[in-house]
Amino acid sequence: MDGNKLADFIQRVASRDRRQIVTVIHYPLYRPYPIKAIRSRRECLRRFEEVFYEKLLSEIAHSAIEGEDWQRVGWRGIIFRDGDIWLNDDY
Repeated sequence: MDGNKLADFIQRVASRDRRQIVTVIHYPLYRPYPIKAIRSRRECLRRFEEVFYEKLLSEIAHSAIEGEDWQRVGWRGIIFRDGDIWLNDDY
């Protein structure tokens, strides 16, 4: 993932525009048990707070591309902090 896509994702989160955020998610979005997978953008909008709670949104919005906030994990993409968010090269 290049820095422009990461900056774009951070900006989407900072804007709190849910519709813009859910457009870059690949579905189904699997969540740890007992949370059921989110199968579509529409469902993600309805269940948005299950994935993107306010503290996480704020931490991403104030994160730095360079430094310890985001780290590359080989071919798997990039993670935020301890894996709270995983992004592949397409987001």
